[in-house]
Amino acid sequence: MYRDSFIAPLDGKHELFGDAIGSLNRSEWFLIEFKRGTKDFSSERKKFVGMIDGAENPFLSELLLEVEEFRRSELPGTHEPHYFVYATGILEKSLALSARPYWGTWASGIDDLSDVRLSQDTRLRGCRRDLFNAYLRSLLLAKTAGVEQVSGGMLGAVIGVSPRDNRIVCMSVSDYATEVLKFLPEPSPPLPKAPSPSNNYSRPSGPSP
Repeated sequence: MYRDSFIAPLDGKHELFGDAIGSLNRSEWFLIEFKRGTKDFSSERKKFVGMIDGAENPFLSELLLEVEEFRRSELPGTHEPHYFVYATGILEKSLALSARPYWGTWASGIDDLSDVRLSQDTRLRGCRRDLFNAYLRSLLLAKTAGVEQVSGGMLGAVIGVSPRDNRIVCMSVSDYATEVLKFLPEPSPPLPKAPSPSNNYSRPSGPSP
């Protein structure tokens, strides 16, 4: 998508996060989620408390209002910062990819926006880092109904792009949330206990010598 760009993946070290993110303070930030196709978009509903079962979740309502504000704004650096990236077929023996804004009719009737066919010359638009941080925080809180915790298994990538020199920072959602937003990582499930040896051992009975 970005020609002649420098990709800087971050490996979880605190000093690397600070240096890389600070260097792109005036850049555009966005979040991408990978799907096999458009039919898989609706699987996102189960990730939000209250979207399927109707349970009360004020964090989800606030998030959807933020999405509408992004779509009404025409100011630079305020584009809706969340996309699906998915396969649309085979093009010249390579997998053809497209992108679409994340929020659509699968979620509470928000209108779908048009697809963007991805190539080396395509640039997805994002928003300022302060707006992106606020959006990602709202997104994660809507999924947990207010618990500041993030799962290490979230499939997505946070991208920061500097339009001036095409530098890019790319990291996982869980890394960004824990290092930048200071969310807690989801605790690992406890390991199963090993069976303890029985103290009631008895010699097998047999014929007397």
